[in-house]
Amino acid sequence: MAWMKTFQVGLEDRGVLFEHGKPTTLLRPGEWRFASWRSVDVQIFSMATPLGDAAPALVTLFGSDVTTVDVGAEERGVLFERGIGVRRLAPGRHVLWTHKVPTVEKHSVKTADANFSALSPATRVLLADDLSFFDVAQEERVVLLEDNVAVRALPSGRHAFWKVKNVSVVRYDTKTVTVELPPAHAAILAADIVTVALKPSERGIVRRLKKPFKVLGGGEHTLWKHPAVDVTVVDMSGLVAVPLDADVKPLVAASDYTETTVPDGAMGVRFVDGAIEATLPPGRHAAYTIQQQVSVVSIDLRERVVTVQGQDMLTKDKVTLRLNASMTYRVVDVQRLVTASKNAEELLYLCVQLGLREQVAVHTLDEILSDRGVIGSQVRPAASARAKDLGLELTDFGVKDIILPGEMKTLLNKVIEAQKTAEANVILRREETAAVRSMSQTAKMLAEAPVLMRLKELEFYKDVAEKVRTLNVVMSADGAPAFQLPALPENKEA
Repeated sequence: MAWMKTFQVGLEDRGVLFEHGKPTTLLRPGEWRFASWRSVDVQIFSMATPLGDAAPALVTLFGSDVTTVDVGAEERGVLFERGIGVRRLAPGRHVLWTHKVPTVEKHSVKTADANFSALSPATRVLLADDLSFFDVAQEERVVLLEDNVAVRALPSGRHAFWKVKNVSVVRYDTKTVTVELPPAHAAILAADIVTVALKPSERGIVRRLKKPFKVLGGGEHTLWKHPAVDVTVVDMSGLVAVPLDADVKPLVAASDYTETTVPDGAMGVRFVDGAIEATLPPGRHAAYTIQQQVSVVSIDLRERVVTVQGQDMLTKDKVTLRLNASMTYRVVDVQRLVTASKNAEELLYLCVQLGLREQVAVHTLDEILSDRGVIGSQVRPAASARAKDLGLELTDFGVKDIILPGEMKTLLNKVIEAQKTAEANVILRREETAAVRSMSQTAKMLAEAPVLMRLKELEFYKDVAEKVRTLNVVMSADGAPAFQLPALPENKEA
Protein backbone atom coordinates (compact mmCIF):
# COMPACT_ATOMS: atom_id res chain seq x y z
CA MET A 1 0.00 0.00 0.00
CA ALA A 2 1.27 3.45 -0.92
CA TRP A 3 0.38 4.83 2.45
CA MET A 4 2.56 2.21 4.27
CA LYS A 5 6.37 1.94 4.66
CA THR A 6 7.74 -1.64 4.77
CA PHE A 7 11.10 -2.72 6.30
CA GLN A 8 12.59 -6.25 6.27
CA VAL A 9 14.89 -7.27 9.19
CA GLY A 10 16.95 -10.44 8.52
CA LEU A 11 17.66 -13.24 10.93
CA GLU A 12 21.27 -12.03 11.45
CA ASP A 13 20.16 -8.41 11.73
CA ARG A 14 18.66 -6.03 14.23
CA GLY A 15 16.62 -2.94 13.29
CA VAL A 16 16.22 0.31 15.18
CA LEU A 17 13.24 2.58 14.63
CA PHE A 18 14.11 6.26 14.63
CA GLU A 19 11.31 8.74 15.22
CA HIS A 20 12.13 12.34 14.66
CA GLY A 21 15.82 11.29 14.55
CA LYS A 22 15.82 9.51 17.87
CA PRO A 23 16.05 5.71 18.39
CA THR A 24 12.89 4.50 19.99
CA THR A 25 12.23 0.84 19.21
CA LEU A 26 14.32 -2.33 18.60
CA LEU A 27 13.07 -4.26 15.59
CA ARG A 28 13.53 -8.04 15.66
CA PRO A 29 13.89 -10.18 12.51
CA GLY A 30 10.76 -10.00 10.33
CA GLU A 31 8.77 -7.58 8.21
CA TRP A 32 7.78 -4.22 9.68
CA ARG A 33 5.26 -1.72 8.33
CA PHE A 34 4.71 1.89 9.34
CA ALA A 35 2.30 4.53 8.08
CA SER A 36 3.96 6.73 5.58
CA TRP A 37 2.67 9.85 7.23
CA ARG A 38 4.75 9.09 10.34
CA SER A 39 8.15 10.73 10.52
CA VAL A 40 10.02 7.46 11.09
CA ASP A 41 13.12 5.77 9.73
CA VAL A 42 14.58 2.31 10.25
CA GLN A 43 18.36 1.54 10.44
CA ILE A 44 19.39 -2.09 9.94
CA PHE A 45 22.44 -3.32 11.91
CA SER A 46 24.14 -6.55 10.72
CA MET A 47 25.22 -8.73 13.59
CA ALA A 48 28.17 -9.83 11.43
CA THR A 49 29.56 -6.31 11.55
CA PRO A 50 31.14 -4.87 14.70
CA LEU A 51 29.14 -2.09 16.27
CA GLY A 52 32.22 -0.27 17.46
CA ASP A 53 31.57 2.56 19.90
CA ALA A 54 27.74 2.68 19.58
CA ALA A 55 25.68 5.43 21.20
CA PRO A 56 24.38 4.66 24.71
CA ALA A 57 20.74 4.91 23.53
CA LEU A 58 21.42 2.17 20.96
CA VAL A 59 23.17 0.00 23.52
CA THR A 60 20.12 0.34 25.75
CA LEU A 61 17.76 -0.66 22.94
CA PHE A 62 19.91 -3.72 21.96
CA GLY A 63 19.74 -4.96 25.51
CA SER A 64 20.95 -8.58 25.81
CA ASP A 65 22.00 -8.69 22.17
CA VAL A 66 25.13 -6.72 22.97
CA THR A 67 27.75 -6.37 25.66
CA THR A 68 30.09 -3.53 26.33
CA VAL A 69 33.89 -3.85 26.88
CA ASP A 70 36.24 -0.99 27.82
CA VAL A 71 39.94 -1.24 26.78
CA GLY A 72 42.15 1.14 28.75
CA ALA A 73 44.66 3.56 27.23
CA GLU A 74 47.53 1.35 28.49
CA GLU A 75 45.89 -1.82 27.27
CA ARG A 76 45.47 -3.74 24.06
CA GLY A 77 42.54 -6.12 23.56
CA VAL A 78 41.95 -9.21 21.44
CA LEU A 79 38.37 -10.26 20.64
CA PHE A 80 37.58 -13.96 20.64
CA GLU A 81 34.29 -15.24 19.22
CA ARG A 82 33.42 -18.78 20.22
CA GLY A 83 37.07 -19.19 21.30
CA ILE A 84 38.57 -18.00 18.02
CA GLY A 85 40.55 -14.76 17.90
CA VAL A 86 39.04 -12.48 15.31
CA ARG A 87 40.36 -8.95 15.74
CA ARG A 88 42.34 -6.43 17.71
CA LEU A 89 40.59 -4.02 20.07
CA ALA A 90 42.18 -0.60 20.34
CA PRO A 91 41.91 1.49 23.52
CA GLY A 92 38.31 2.70 24.06
CA ARG A 93 34.75 1.31 24.45
CA HIS A 94 33.62 -1.54 22.24
CA VAL A 95 30.04 -2.83 21.79
CA LEU A 96 30.01 -6.52 20.91
CA TRP A 97 27.18 -8.78 19.70
CA THR A 98 26.54 -11.50 22.21
CA HIS A 99 25.22 -14.19 19.88
CA LYS A 100 28.86 -15.15 19.01
CA VAL A 101 29.81 -15.57 22.66
CA PRO A 102 32.46 -12.83 22.65
CA THR A 103 35.35 -12.80 25.11
CA VAL A 104 38.06 -10.18 25.31
CA GLU A 105 41.70 -10.79 26.26
CA LYS A 106 43.31 -7.62 27.63
CA HIS A 107 47.07 -7.02 27.80
CA SER A 108 48.73 -4.27 29.75
CA VAL A 109 51.30 -2.18 27.88
CA LYS A 110 52.53 -0.24 30.91
CA THR A 111 55.86 -2.08 30.59
CA ALA A 112 57.63 -2.97 27.38
CA ASP A 113 57.90 -6.69 28.13
CA ALA A 114 54.98 -8.53 26.53
CA ASN A 115 55.85 -11.92 28.05
CA PHE A 116 55.99 -13.77 24.75
CA SER A 117 55.41 -17.20 26.30
CA ALA A 118 52.10 -16.03 27.81
CA LEU A 119 50.75 -14.79 24.46
CA SER A 120 48.52 -17.17 22.54
CA PRO A 121 49.34 -17.74 18.85
CA ALA A 122 46.21 -15.79 17.83
CA THR A 123 47.22 -12.88 20.04
CA ARG A 124 50.71 -12.79 18.55
CA VAL A 125 49.19 -12.54 15.08
CA LEU A 126 46.41 -10.05 15.84
CA LEU A 127 48.66 -7.76 17.91
CA ALA A 128 51.65 -8.04 15.59
CA ASP A 129 51.55 -4.32 14.80
CA ASP A 130 51.77 -3.55 18.53
CA LEU A 131 54.71 -5.88 19.19
CA SER A 132 58.42 -6.14 18.38
CA PHE A 133 59.82 -9.68 18.23
CA PHE A 134 63.46 -10.68 18.87
CA ASP A 135 65.03 -14.13 18.54
CA VAL A 136 68.11 -14.94 20.64
CA ALA A 137 70.31 -17.87 19.56
CA GLN A 138 72.14 -20.20 21.94
CA GLU A 139 75.59 -18.87 20.91
CA GLU A 140 74.85 -15.20 21.45
CA ARG A 141 74.12 -12.79 24.25
CA VAL A 142 71.64 -9.95 23.77
CA VAL A 143 71.22 -6.73 25.75
CA LEU A 144 67.80 -5.08 25.68
CA LEU A 145 67.68 -1.28 25.21
CA GLU A 146 64.65 0.84 26.08
CA ASP A 147 64.96 4.37 24.72
CA ASN A 148 68.67 3.59 24.12
CA VAL A 149 69.24 2.67 27.78
CA ALA A 150 70.53 -0.83 28.57
CA VAL A 151 67.93 -2.57 30.72
CA ARG A 152 68.68 -6.29 30.95
CA ALA A 153 69.99 -9.35 29.15
CA LEU A 154 67.71 -11.58 27.12
CA PRO A 155 68.12 -15.34 27.42
CA SER A 156 68.03 -17.60 24.37
CA GLY A 157 64.60 -17.96 22.80
CA ARG A 158 61.96 -15.63 21.32
CA HIS A 159 60.95 -12.40 23.03
CA ALA A 160 58.12 -9.90 22.41
CA PHE A 161 57.92 -6.26 23.50
CA TRP A 162 55.19 -3.65 23.24
CA LYS A 163 55.98 -0.74 20.98
CA VAL A 164 55.09 1.77 23.66
CA LYS A 165 58.83 2.49 24.01
CA ASN A 166 61.75 2.62 21.60
CA VAL A 167 62.90 -0.96 22.12
CA SER A 168 66.07 -2.34 20.46
CA VAL A 169 68.72 -4.94 21.17
CA VAL A 170 72.50 -5.25 20.89
CA ARG A 171 73.77 -8.70 19.93
CA TYR A 172 77.12 -10.27 20.89
CA ASP A 173 78.44 -13.49 19.36
CA THR A 174 79.99 -15.75 22.01
CA LYS A 175 81.92 -17.70 19.35
CA THR A 176 84.39 -14.81 19.15
CA VAL A 177 85.76 -15.80 22.62
CA THR A 178 86.81 -12.19 23.30
CA VAL A 179 84.47 -9.22 23.27
CA GLU A 180 84.52 -5.46 23.80
CA LEU A 181 81.60 -4.26 25.95
CA PRO A 182 80.48 -0.82 27.12
CA PRO A 183 80.52 -0.62 30.94
CA ALA A 184 76.71 -0.75 31.17
CA HIS A 185 76.56 -3.88 29.00
CA ALA A 186 79.44 -5.48 30.93
CA ALA A 187 77.54 -4.96 34.18
CA ILE A 188 74.42 -6.62 32.75
CA LEU A 189 76.40 -9.57 31.28
CA ALA A 190 78.68 -9.96 34.32
CA ALA A 191 77.62 -13.58 34.84
CA ASP A 192 78.63 -14.51 31.29
CA ILE A 193 82.05 -12.83 31.08
CA VAL A 194 85.46 -12.89 32.73
CA THR A 195 88.04 -10.10 32.70
CA VAL A 196 91.79 -10.67 32.21
CA ALA A 197 94.23 -7.84 33.05
CA LEU A 198 97.70 -8.08 31.46
CA LYS A 199 100.77 -5.93 32.10
CA PRO A 200 102.37 -4.15 29.11
CA SER A 201 105.08 -6.83 29.08
CA GLU A 202 102.64 -9.75 29.34
CA ARG A 203 100.72 -11.63 26.68
CA GLY A 204 97.80 -14.00 27.11
CA ILE A 205 97.55 -17.13 24.96
CA VAL A 206 93.87 -18.01 24.57
CA ARG A 207 93.14 -21.68 23.91
CA ARG A 208 89.81 -23.12 22.87
CA LEU A 209 89.49 -26.90 23.17
CA LYS A 210 93.23 -26.86 24.01
CA LYS A 211 94.09 -25.31 20.64
CA PRO A 212 95.64 -21.82 20.48
CA PHE A 213 93.06 -19.37 19.22
CA LYS A 214 94.32 -15.88 19.92
CA VAL A 215 97.07 -13.93 21.70
CA LEU A 216 96.04 -11.01 23.92
CA GLY A 217 98.23 -7.93 24.25
CA GLY A 218 98.80 -5.81 27.33
CA GLY A 219 95.72 -4.24 28.91
CA GLU A 220 92.29 -5.39 30.08
CA HIS A 221 90.40 -7.96 28.02
CA THR A 222 86.90 -9.39 28.33
CA LEU A 223 86.24 -13.02 27.46
CA TRP A 224 83.09 -15.11 27.41
CA LYS A 225 82.94 -17.72 30.12
CA HIS A 226 83.29 -21.15 28.58
CA PRO A 227 84.62 -24.40 30.09
CA ALA A 228 86.60 -25.14 26.90
CA VAL A 229 88.40 -21.76 26.94
CA ASP A 230 91.47 -20.97 29.06
CA VAL A 231 94.11 -18.24 29.09
CA THR A 232 97.85 -18.75 29.73
CA VAL A 233 99.71 -15.59 30.78
CA VAL A 234 103.31 -15.34 29.46
CA ASP A 235 105.78 -12.83 30.88
CA MET A 236 107.76 -11.34 27.96
CA SER A 237 109.69 -8.73 29.93
CA GLY A 238 113.00 -10.61 29.58
CA LEU A 239 115.19 -11.18 26.55
CA VAL A 240 115.81 -14.89 26.08
CA ALA A 241 112.69 -16.89 25.26
CA VAL A 242 111.82 -20.54 24.93
CA PRO A 243 110.91 -21.12 21.25
CA LEU A 244 107.14 -21.07 20.86
CA ASP A 245 105.16 -24.02 19.56
CA ALA A 246 104.39 -24.05 15.86
CA ASP A 247 100.66 -23.47 16.46
CA VAL A 248 101.27 -20.49 18.77
CA LYS A 249 103.97 -18.63 16.82
CA PRO A 250 101.71 -17.44 13.93
CA LEU A 251 99.39 -15.78 16.48
CA VAL A 252 102.13 -13.69 18.17
CA ALA A 253 102.78 -10.21 16.77
CA ALA A 254 106.09 -9.82 14.93
CA SER A 255 106.93 -6.86 17.20
CA ASP A 256 106.71 -9.06 20.32
CA TYR A 257 108.82 -12.07 19.38
CA THR A 258 111.62 -13.08 17.04
CA GLU A 259 113.11 -16.46 16.25
CA THR A 260 116.24 -17.46 14.32
CA THR A 261 117.83 -20.79 13.42
CA VAL A 262 121.64 -20.85 13.22
CA PRO A 263 122.75 -23.69 10.90
CA ASP A 264 125.65 -26.09 11.46
CA GLY A 265 128.99 -24.59 10.51
CA ALA A 266 127.84 -21.11 11.49
CA MET A 267 127.62 -18.86 14.54
CA GLY A 268 124.96 -16.30 15.34
CA VAL A 269 125.58 -12.80 16.67
CA ARG A 270 122.69 -11.33 18.66
CA PHE A 271 122.22 -7.55 18.69
CA VAL A 272 120.11 -5.86 21.36
CA ASP A 273 119.21 -2.24 20.62
CA GLY A 274 122.02 -2.15 18.05
CA ALA A 275 124.78 -3.48 20.34
CA ILE A 276 126.30 -6.98 20.35
CA GLU A 277 124.85 -8.90 23.27
CA ALA A 278 125.98 -12.50 22.71
CA THR A 279 127.14 -15.08 20.21
CA LEU A 280 124.89 -18.06 19.56
CA PRO A 281 125.85 -21.65 18.68
CA PRO A 282 124.04 -23.63 15.97
CA GLY A 283 120.42 -24.29 16.83
CA ARG A 284 117.07 -22.56 17.32
CA HIS A 285 117.08 -19.31 19.29
CA ALA A 286 114.19 -17.06 20.33
CA ALA A 287 113.91 -13.68 22.03
CA TYR A 288 111.19 -11.31 23.26
CA THR A 289 111.18 -7.91 21.59
CA ILE A 290 108.57 -6.02 23.59
CA GLN A 291 111.04 -3.91 25.58
CA GLN A 292 114.04 -4.05 23.23
CA GLN A 293 114.94 -4.43 19.59
CA VAL A 294 116.59 -7.78 18.88
CA SER A 295 118.19 -9.06 15.68
CA VAL A 296 120.45 -12.04 14.93
CA VAL A 297 123.04 -12.25 12.16
CA SER A 298 124.22 -15.73 11.14
CA ILE A 299 127.95 -15.92 10.23
CA ASP A 300 129.26 -18.85 8.15
CA LEU A 301 132.42 -20.29 9.79
CA ARG A 302 133.33 -22.68 6.98
CA GLU A 303 136.33 -22.12 4.74
CA ARG A 304 135.67 -20.19 1.56
CA VAL A 305 137.66 -20.05 -1.66
CA VAL A 306 137.85 -16.78 -3.55
CA THR A 307 139.49 -16.30 -6.93
CA VAL A 308 141.21 -12.92 -7.31
CA GLN A 309 140.76 -11.94 -10.93
CA GLY A 310 143.82 -10.02 -12.11
CA GLN A 311 143.93 -6.74 -14.00
CA ASP A 312 146.53 -5.61 -16.49
CA MET A 313 149.79 -5.02 -14.60
CA LEU A 314 153.25 -3.77 -15.61
CA THR A 315 156.34 -5.65 -14.52
CA LYS A 316 159.58 -3.97 -13.60
CA ASP A 317 160.78 -4.39 -17.21
CA LYS A 318 157.55 -2.82 -18.54
CA VAL A 319 155.89 -6.03 -19.72
CA THR A 320 152.09 -6.17 -19.43
CA LEU A 321 150.67 -9.29 -17.85
CA ARG A 322 147.69 -10.51 -15.89
CA LEU A 323 147.75 -12.61 -12.71
CA ASN A 324 144.95 -14.77 -11.31
CA ALA A 325 145.34 -15.72 -7.67
CA SER A 326 143.36 -17.88 -5.27
CA MET A 327 142.90 -17.48 -1.54
CA THR A 328 141.20 -19.58 1.12
CA TYR A 329 140.01 -18.02 4.37
CA ARG A 330 137.61 -18.61 7.27
CA VAL A 331 136.03 -16.61 10.08
CA VAL A 332 137.78 -16.88 13.46
CA ASP A 333 136.38 -13.85 15.35
CA VAL A 334 132.70 -13.18 14.59
CA GLN A 335 132.42 -10.14 16.85
CA ARG A 336 135.36 -8.42 15.16
CA LEU A 337 133.96 -9.42 11.76
CA VAL A 338 130.62 -7.66 12.31
CA THR A 339 132.13 -4.58 13.96
CA ALA A 340 135.33 -4.01 11.94
CA SER A 341 133.77 -3.71 8.49
CA LYS A 342 130.57 -3.81 6.54
CA ASN A 343 131.97 -6.28 4.00
CA ALA A 344 135.15 -8.01 5.15
CA GLU A 345 135.47 -10.16 2.03
CA GLU A 346 135.59 -7.13 -0.27
CA LEU A 347 138.26 -5.48 1.90
CA LEU A 348 140.42 -8.61 1.92
CA TYR A 349 139.93 -8.99 -1.82
CA LEU A 350 141.04 -5.39 -2.37
CA CYS A 351 144.09 -5.88 -0.12
CA VAL A 352 145.22 -8.93 -2.12
CA GLN A 353 144.58 -7.23 -5.45
CA LEU A 354 146.65 -4.18 -4.50
CA GLY A 355 149.40 -6.40 -3.05
CA LEU A 356 149.65 -8.35 -6.32
CA ARG A 357 149.90 -5.15 -8.34
CA GLU A 358 152.59 -3.82 -6.01
CA GLN A 359 154.72 -6.97 -6.16
CA VAL A 360 154.45 -7.36 -9.93
CA ALA A 361 155.75 -3.81 -10.33
CA VAL A 362 159.04 -4.64 -8.53
CA HIS A 363 159.82 -7.88 -10.38
CA THR A 364 160.87 -8.56 -13.95
CA LEU A 365 159.00 -10.93 -16.19
CA ASP A 366 161.83 -13.48 -16.02
CA GLU A 367 161.75 -13.43 -12.22
CA ILE A 368 158.01 -13.96 -12.17
CA LEU A 369 158.08 -16.74 -14.75
CA SER A 370 161.04 -18.52 -13.16
CA ASP A 371 159.43 -18.56 -9.69
CA ARG A 372 155.77 -17.68 -9.57
CA GLY A 373 155.75 -18.41 -5.86
CA VAL A 374 157.79 -15.29 -5.18
CA ILE A 375 154.71 -13.10 -5.70
CA GLY A 376 152.50 -15.16 -3.40
CA SER A 377 155.11 -15.40 -0.65
CA GLN A 378 155.48 -11.62 -0.56
CA VAL A 379 151.76 -10.79 -0.74
CA ARG A 380 150.59 -13.33 1.83
CA PRO A 381 152.03 -11.74 5.03
CA ALA A 382 150.27 -8.43 4.44
CA ALA A 383 147.06 -10.18 3.43
CA SER A 384 147.17 -12.41 6.53
CA ALA A 385 147.60 -9.37 8.78
CA ARG A 386 144.70 -7.60 7.11
CA ALA A 387 142.53 -10.71 7.43
CA LYS A 388 143.29 -10.89 11.15
CA ASP A 389 142.20 -7.27 11.58
CA LEU A 390 138.89 -8.20 9.97
CA GLY A 391 138.31 -11.29 12.14
CA LEU A 392 139.42 -13.69 9.40
CA GLU A 393 142.23 -16.20 8.97
CA LEU A 394 143.95 -16.56 5.59
CA THR A 395 144.61 -20.29 5.36
CA ASP A 396 146.03 -20.47 1.84
CA PHE A 397 147.13 -18.12 -0.94
CA GLY A 398 148.87 -18.54 -4.28
CA VAL A 399 149.14 -17.43 -7.88
CA LYS A 400 147.13 -19.66 -10.19
CA ASP A 401 147.69 -18.26 -13.67
CA ILE A 402 150.10 -15.89 -15.43
CA ILE A 403 148.51 -14.55 -18.59
CA LEU A 404 150.63 -12.75 -21.23
CA PRO A 405 149.46 -10.73 -24.22
CA GLY A 406 149.38 -12.50 -27.61
CA GLU A 407 152.45 -10.70 -29.02
CA MET A 408 154.44 -11.42 -25.90
CA LYS A 409 153.49 -15.09 -26.08
CA THR A 410 154.79 -15.30 -29.69
CA LEU A 411 158.02 -13.54 -28.81
CA LEU A 412 158.55 -15.68 -25.75
CA ASN A 413 157.95 -18.85 -27.76
CA LYS A 414 160.60 -17.74 -30.26
CA VAL A 415 163.09 -17.11 -27.46
CA ILE A 416 162.42 -20.50 -25.97
CA GLU A 417 162.73 -22.12 -29.41
CA ALA A 418 166.11 -20.44 -30.00
CA GLN A 419 167.32 -21.51 -26.58
CA LYS A 420 166.31 -25.09 -27.17
CA THR A 421 167.89 -25.10 -30.64
CA ALA A 422 171.16 -23.82 -29.22
CA GLU A 423 171.06 -26.42 -26.48
CA ALA A 424 170.45 -29.15 -29.10
CA ASN A 425 173.45 -27.99 -31.19
CA VAL A 426 175.68 -28.04 -28.15
CA ILE A 427 174.64 -31.57 -27.34
CA LEU A 428 175.15 -32.67 -30.98
CA ARG A 429 178.69 -31.20 -31.11
CA ARG A 430 179.51 -32.80 -27.83
CA GLU A 431 178.44 -36.23 -29.10
CA GLU A 432 180.36 -35.83 -32.38
CA THR A 433 183.50 -34.90 -30.46
CA ALA A 434 183.14 -37.91 -28.26
CA ALA A 435 182.64 -40.14 -31.31
CA VAL A 436 185.79 -38.81 -33.04
CA ARG A 437 187.76 -39.21 -29.86
CA SER A 438 186.59 -42.83 -29.62
CA MET A 439 187.48 -43.53 -33.26
CA SER A 440 190.95 -42.06 -32.78
CA GLN A 441 191.66 -44.30 -29.82
CA THR A 442 190.40 -47.35 -31.76
CA ALA A 443 192.64 -46.59 -34.76
CA LYS A 444 195.62 -46.21 -32.48
CA MET A 445 194.98 -49.58 -30.87
CA LEU A 446 194.52 -51.31 -34.25
CA ALA A 447 197.80 -49.81 -35.56
CA GLU A 448 199.71 -51.12 -32.57
CA ALA A 449 198.13 -54.65 -32.78
CA PRO A 450 197.81 -56.10 -36.39
CA VAL A 451 196.20 -59.27 -35.09
CA LEU A 452 193.49 -57.22 -33.45
CA MET A 453 193.07 -55.45 -36.79
CA ARG A 454 192.64 -58.80 -38.50
CA LEU A 455 190.08 -59.94 -35.92
CA LYS A 456 188.00 -56.82 -36.42
CA GLU A 457 188.14 -57.49 -40.18
CA LEU A 458 186.91 -61.01 -39.71
CA GLU A 459 184.04 -59.81 -37.52
CA PHE A 460 183.09 -57.43 -40.29
CA TYR A 461 183.06 -60.19 -42.90
CA LYS A 462 180.98 -62.32 -40.56
CA ASP A 463 178.37 -59.62 -40.30
CA VAL A 464 178.43 -59.22 -44.08
CA ALA A 465 178.08 -62.96 -44.67
CA GLU A 466 174.86 -62.99 -42.66
CA LYS A 467 173.32 -60.49 -45.05
CA VAL A 468 174.45 -61.86 -48.51
CA ARG A 469 173.92 -65.19 -50.26
CA THR A 470 177.48 -65.60 -51.74
CA LEU A 471 180.82 -64.51 -50.39
CA ASN A 472 184.03 -65.43 -52.33
CA VAL A 473 187.19 -66.17 -50.31
CA VAL A 474 190.49 -65.60 -52.20
CA MET A 475 193.87 -66.52 -50.70
CA SER A 476 196.46 -63.80 -51.08
CA ALA A 477 200.17 -64.32 -51.82
CA ASP A 478 201.05 -64.10 -48.15
CA GLY A 479 198.46 -66.75 -47.33
CA ALA A 480 195.92 -64.35 -45.89
CA PRO A 481 192.35 -64.83 -47.11
CA ALA A 482 190.59 -62.02 -48.98
CA PHE A 483 186.88 -61.73 -49.42
CA GLN A 484 185.07 -60.66 -52.52
CA LEU A 485 181.42 -59.89 -52.98
CA PRO A 486 179.77 -61.12 -56.21
CA ALA A 487 179.29 -58.50 -58.89
CA LEU A 488 175.96 -56.78 -58.96
CA PRO A 489 173.74 -57.63 -61.96
CA GLU A 490 173.44 -54.98 -64.63
CA ASN A 491 170.32 -52.91 -64.77
CA LYS A 492 168.75 -53.88 -68.11
CA GLU A 493 166.30 -51.02 -68.03
CA ALA A 494 169.20 -48.59 -67.77
